[in-house]
Amino acid sequence: VHAVTVQGLYAAQVPVSDRSEAARQDAVLRALQAVLVKVTGRRTVDVLEVLALHDGSVDQLATQADWRDAQGNAAERHWVEFDQLKVNDLLSRSSMPVWGSARSTTALFVVVQGATGRRILSASDDTSLTSRINAVAAQRGIPIILPLMDLRDQRDLNASDVMAGGIDRMEVVSGRYRGEALAYATLSERTDAWDAAWTFVARNGKRSWQQRGRAQQLAEALVHSVADEL
Repeated sequence: VHAVTVQGLYAAQVPVSDRSEAARQDAVLRALQAVLVKVTGRRTVDVLEVLALHDGSVDQLATQADWRDAQGNAAERHWVEFDQLKVNDLLSRSSMPVWGSARSTTALFVVVQGATGRRILSASDDTSLTSRINAVAAQRGIPIILPLMDLRDQRDLNASDVMAGGIDRMEVVSGRYRGEALAYATLSERTDAWDAAWTFVARNGKRSWQQRGRAQQLAEALVHSVADEL
């Protein structure tokens, strides 16, 4: 069984409109909510309900905080790190689970099928789909690996294999990245929307879903489904 230690589970960075005290307090609450999602493994957590069991202010749960943007320069985001022991104790008193930092790696194979053909998303693709997949994986605190799709991967796997559910071939590529679980999906462009079908495969079986919507929305649903199964 291969798991990796996920870093930064007890810290989060949220957008802010300004540096006012009201904006800061709101940002700390939203940052804590983001941390609780990662630590509990749940899609949503009512942060106010959890804090109802906390005797002090939410600031007393924080160990560090800073104003920064994505590059660390300007006051466009507020970053907060929380005390792990205090957060875990609060969750325990709320009868909520605490998911440790050692988490299973999932290899993800996504075929995108559109007017220009079909291809397997790769880790190096600079697209809105890969961005959403990586963003939601970070939001849920799960390690997801997209294949490189270099010559070695192309030799072992093609889009038809994924669409046909060729698990044996996907497992060959997944083994290269030491994935404990794997998930595969097909996103097909239609006239007015996208159709998606995806499957999560683990040692205890597999589960499948189908959904229609916007491509980015479907990418988010795919990652949430994987996180829910881990």
